Amino acid sequence: MSRVKDVDNKKAEKDEARFTHILRMKEEDKIKKEAMGEHLTSAYAQVDTTSSRLTATAVSLGETSS
Repeated sequence: MSRVKDVDNKKAEKDEARFTHILRMKEEDKIKKEAMGEHLTSAYAQVDTTSSRLTATAVSLGETSS
C-alpha cells in the first residue's frame, strides 16, 4: 500500500513540476513578446522620424533649387 502512495505522490510532484514549468514558460513568452513589441514600437518611431527628416530635406532642397 505504501508503494502505491509513493507512486501517487511522485506523480503528483511530477505533475506539479510540469505545471510550474509550463506557467514559467508562458510568463517568459509574455515578457519576450512585450519586449519585442516595445522594440518594434521604438523602431517604427525611429523610421518615422527619419522619414520626416528626409521629407523636410527634400522640401528644403526643392525650395533651394527653384
